[in-house]
Amino acid sequence: AFGKFFAALPLAFLLGPNRAKILVVHGGLPRVPSQFISALKHMAPRGPTVAMRTSSLAEVVVKDCLWSDPQESNGQGVSTRGPSLMAFGPDVTLNFCQQERVGFIVRSHEVPPSGEGFAFMHQNRLCTVFSASNYNGTEHNSGAVLLITSADLAMGNLAKSVRPEAYYAPALWQICQMDFEPPKECLESELEPQFLPQTPSARKLREETRRISAAKVEAVTKCSIKSDDPNGELIQDEVVQIVGELVVAHKEELWHGFWERDLGLRHVPPSRCGFVSFEVWKDICHTELGPKVCWDSVGMVLSIAEKLPPHMGGVDYNRFLHRFHVNLREEGCVRATWMEAILALLVDKMLKMPVQEMLDFFDQDKNGRLSIAELAEAFRRLDAGLSSAQVRALFLTFATHCDGCSEDDIEVECFISALVVAAREQSEQHQSKHARARSAWPRWASRY
Repeated sequence: AFGKFFAALPLAFLLGPNRAKILVVHGGLPRVPSQFISALKHMAPRGPTVAMRTSSLAEVVVKDCLWSDPQESNGQGVSTRGPSLMAFGPDVTLNFCQQERVGFIVRSHEVPPSGEGFAFMHQNRLCTVFSASNYNGTEHNSGAVLLITSADLAMGNLAKSVRPEAYYAPALWQICQMDFEPPKECLESELEPQFLPQTPSARKLREETRRISAAKVEAVTKCSIKSDDPNGELIQDEVVQIVGELVVAHKEELWHGFWERDLGLRHVPPSRCGFVSFEVWKDICHTELGPKVCWDSVGMVLSIAEKLPPHMGGVDYNRFLHRFHVNLREEGCVRATWMEAILALLVDKMLKMPVQEMLDFFDQDKNGRLSIAELAEAFRRLDAGLSSAQVRALFLTFATHCDGCSEDDIEVECFISALVVAAREQSEQHQSKHARARSAWPRWASRY
């Protein structure tokens, strides 16, 4: 029944006269914007599912109008949600509005970065409206709706007809516990709510009563959140967790980006110093990790900018990457779930190996150094099921611990040393079938 209901819902609709049409859609514009309206008008009845592997124009339009997102840069790009999804820039929006005589686009699909519940983009021709406040119980964002004045819209005055209204709704369990009192006029007339007077003054009074009640609940809700987390530490931890997962998955790309724009390359003679400017750090994070994160705010939360000379205002990119690694147990750090599983697997295997066998297991060509190819082969023997990107991420994670490392290899003993340190922390803090007391470690481990 739900699938049939979903299939019957409109994918988009146009509101208002020709000179001030408003397009409302969930995600955004498709990769073929010139055929969007035409495809919707001539589309055959659709099923309850959305095809992610498309084979027709109609399937492309359906997928894109549900999944696409706006971006700041012009043109079309790959969405941060996945390689088969797309993002569209301001030029795409403006061209579409001009060709289709659309004045304004309203869409949802994501919490605005500002957390205000709404965000105007693309020269104010597009607005993201997100109605769910405190999304998923963790975002602490406001919700919003757009109030559209029919009289102004009919006259073609978009600027006056559209007004966002933000709010912070209470949780469902709080609503269930509330006692709503009917307006005074209802009590006096002893009428059922559906038979309340429908005069303009009566409707205005009821609306004002609802606004006052909602404002009281909103104030109480915000105060309770502030009292539970007065310093915003829970929100900061969530931000660090999200950023950490992104960094671990793209550590190689980040490191190469920082390496190529090292501040030391400006000196004569050029010599890398391990620092980049804060603006360069934001630019590389924006490029490699996506534009959906406010990197200015992340930089403040992580306190990554140096506060003292000689690199005041710069970012130590090795230290930044080092924060997000396999044995992240210190305060303010996070860990990737797949890395935990691999570490547990390595620990289990290590405890059964003599030291020389372990060295040979990783250093297959016996040159004393470990390459990404050798690490990938070791994981293949372990049947770890890691992708090549995950192998590179894990290699660079340990490379941040090791002296004398290059872009291609690290000393194998240094790698094992870092691995043992990580494994010890796993052993001390997680008692599981892969962890045991520190005293039970083999004798050779004490050398590292």
